[in-house]
Amino acid sequence: YTPPGNNVQDLEFIAIDTISATKETGRRIAVKVKNTGNVISDASVEFEFINKTTGEGNKLNPIAISTMPGSSQIIYFDIPANLKGAYKGVSIIRIGDTSNVKVGEKNLDL
Repeated sequence: YTPPGNNVQDLEFIAIDTISATKETGRRIAVKVKNTGNVISDASVEFEFINKTTGEGNKLNPIAISTMPGSSQIIYFDIPANLKGAYKGVSIIRIGDTSNVKVGEKNLDL
């Protein structure tokens, strides 16, 4: 049940961090988001690496998430093994089926 006055779908970036390689996972990016709205929010989280020298982009497959109000979630993206050098990491959250979009960036040295 969702009360009639609750209709705000909103997610915010909390952190974008690199995670050291392990035998099982390799290098990863962790994107932490928090539901700051007052209803369950469904979203798609995307991540792209943009080479700072060449401008070449490398988009990863989006990941669908669903979060309760007030809760946080960490989404993991595997870093392609062939990426080396200075990159800008860009993450995009597309919330629901509206034009509610959030963008987070982080400079990465891979």
